Amino acid sequence: MMGEDLLVAPVLRKGMAARDVVLPPGTWRADDGSVVSGPCKITVRTPLSRLPHFVRVK
Repeated sequence: MMGEDLLVAPVLRKGMAARDVVLPPGTWRADDGSVVSGPCKITVRTPLSRLPHFVRVK
């Protein structure tokens, strides 16, 4: 988390294709435009061309 309204989920290991992300309570908009309601655990794709991140929708 970066503050209360931004969650960034970068690649952590070489060769990673996906990673699990735990979203806190609230409504979150992903960098790909999808909207997710938390709290929940999701799996996101992590190609090198993408920096997965989520912004809290207020």
